[in-house]
Amino acid sequence: MRRKAIVATTVIMLASAIVLVLPAQILAESFVWSAQVSGTGVILDTMSAGDANHVWAVGQTGIIRYTNNGGSSWGPQASGTGEYLNGISSTGTAHAWASGNNGVIIRTLNGGTTWNPQNSGVANDLSRICMVDDLHGWVVGWNGTIRHTQAGGAPWVGQNSNTTENLWGISAADTQNAWVVGNSGKILHTSNAGTTWSIQNGGTTNHLRDVFALDSSRVWAVGDNGTLLFTTNGGQTWVSQSNTSENLRAVSAADSTHAWIVGFDHTVLFSSDCGAHWYPQSCPLTGHLYGIAVADPMHAFASGSNGDIMAGVARFPTWYLAEGTTAWGFSTYITIENPNTSAVHASITYMTGTGNVSGGTITLPASSQTTVNPADTLGNKDFSTKVVCTEGKTIAVDRTMSWTGPGAASPEGHSSVGVTSPAKTWYLPEGASAWGFECWLLIQNPNGSQATCTLTYMIEGSGPVTKTHSVPGNSRQSFNMAEDIGAKNASIKVESNIPVIPERAMYRNNKREGHDSIGTTTAANDYYLAEGTTAWGFTTWVLIQNPASSPSSVTITYMTPSGKKAQPSFSLPGNSRKTIKVNDVPGMGNTDFSTQVHGSQPVIAERSMYWDNGTGEACHDSIGMDKAHTTFYLPDGQTSGGYETWTLVQNPNTTAVNVEVSYLKAGGGVITLTNSIPPNSRMTFNMADKITSGRASIMVTSKTAGKKIMVERAMYWNNKGAGTDTIGGCLD
Repeated sequence: MRRKAIVATTVIMLASAIVLVLPAQILAESFVWSAQVSGTGVILDTMSAGDANHVWAVGQTGIIRYTNNGGSSWGPQASGTGEYLNGISSTGTAHAWASGNNGVIIRTLNGGTTWNPQNSGVANDLSRICMVDDLHGWVVGWNGTIRHTQAGGAPWVGQNSNTTENLWGISAADTQNAWVVGNSGKILHTSNAGTTWSIQNGGTTNHLRDVFALDSSRVWAVGDNGTLLFTTNGGQTWVSQSNTSENLRAVSAADSTHAWIVGFDHTVLFSSDCGAHWYPQSCPLTGHLYGIAVADPMHAFASGSNGDIMAGVARFPTWYLAEGTTAWGFSTYITIENPNTSAVHASITYMTGTGNVSGGTITLPASSQTTVNPADTLGNKDFSTKVVCTEGKTIAVDRTMSWTGPGAASPEGHSSVGVTSPAKTWYLPEGASAWGFECWLLIQNPNGSQATCTLTYMIEGSGPVTKTHSVPGNSRQSFNMAEDIGAKNASIKVESNIPVIPERAMYRNNKREGHDSIGTTTAANDYYLAEGTTAWGFTTWVLIQNPASSPSSVTITYMTPSGKKAQPSFSLPGNSRKTIKVNDVPGMGNTDFSTQVHGSQPVIAERSMYWDNGTGEACHDSIGMDKAHTTFYLPDGQTSGGYETWTLVQNPNTTAVNVEVSYLKAGGGVITLTNSIPPNSRMTFNMADKITSGRASIMVTSKTAGKKIMVERAMYWNNKGAGTDTIGGCLD
């Protein structure tokens, strides 16, 4: 970023925000597969996961293998049949159905302790089975067989497929919409629970072996010779996403972005952008893979020939920070959290305007916080940063910058989470070059070749404006919003020909105040903001970006100590931004709150907060989260030197949630507390209640099964003359 030199310089060691582990940023190298011992040598044809711990695999000779500990151990279950089992579908950790040759269907209601036969009504070989819930489901098989149940399998009723082709795969988006695939490229669809099935044209005659429906519009089908088809309109048109010639056997997805495919010759393909790009993943097995079970974006399982089973776990060993400088009067600190119970090492690389500079490799003690000062290596330079755990384990990284504006009575600071991988598309809802703000977009290009970046400014109250900029390889460039569009309020969309990482920094009042945030790769129907208050002298703004070309109906719900306060819906035009000053919302004065933003079409939300303790206005900002998660990591935190550190935990559930808050001290050592958070509310934890003076990273975990949370961390110093805020990084 181009900056004017700041006359007064104050060096502050302050703590910052944590990694934003948005699920859309899990790339191939972040997912590690390891072989597991199944206890059998026969083909395991398909799998189903109740959750990340409870998983079934079935195959030849009626075999069923089961784990209740994520695959640390697999044991047998008695199927009561010797027939080849081709399909299994679970609706949780207790209920599952399996299908096989000669019309076999079996069911368990107790996690597999006992399996009981059901009457399929046919003697044909049955392939895949798909249960939507405990009552509704389909099974398909040879000679065009389709059977349907609305009573958990008692009974199974035949449906007319209008084909005699062998059918291999079935997937349902809901109780009405389902897709079936089979030989010779056959694709069938129903929108009325199977009363009628219609043929769809996939444009192939290759045998299709499996299908997976994300919803009633988006569906994948895979098959022989690398056939990979995708539809975004319920199958009216299918397009190829294939980049392999291998026979593909199974496809599944965790959510609207993360999907996996397996096939012959140990093929594993992964997408983090709904199939726009598919990446091969390293496989520890050598045989064919037939089955895939995805528990969540962080956990998947695959099975195949010779009794092979492997488990995949998302890890986040690599982090990127686009912004950073030790010049222009700024001080920059990088904070690294090691949540592992053993020591690991971190390799640091600074990307400067004159090339890469090694920051060396440092040791991170077990369960600890470590702070790095780039100035010790770089002197006065602008830079981006890459941090890699050399053992390949998950770490968390953030960065804080501090400065004192000319004539300012107090220093200010801002912080940013890291991101775990570059991407080609990013969204940043906040942005203003009006009202006295400087707004800078920082783009880090970690690739060896030049990146061409198209910036779309989605201007509030006006149409979008597009600009194109270049970023040389292994470097960072800064772009001033005012030079691109003048004095405007605008969200930003960054589209690059190769993956990059952007951040956005804003300054005001001759740099008396400033804040910074990364963007997100994910638009979603719901966004959550854990922090927010109109009390204590704070002013809170919510910024909403609609990146689609059509309008989105938006509803905001504030979660306050006195309960939920839903607001009237409004229409947000396509490619635009909406700014809401919460202090001016009726009934929202002088209260703490969290925020949920819901759009009829996917949106992105961000929140900025401003205050003045008498030394001049200060501010901080944070991107929102598109979903709740189980565990959050926040690398920085400090209670010494006049710092306050607050952890904000939002419970979006309708029931109370028990949480565990752990402080991982600088140098190692853990202090833990537990508490219960009421439904649809927020609780704030003061680090000083456990650490009166010192530094520590933070880890927050929901201990209530199936209930997830959102977490942010706010820090203040100089009697709230300055402050930073960030969401936590997350794992499920």
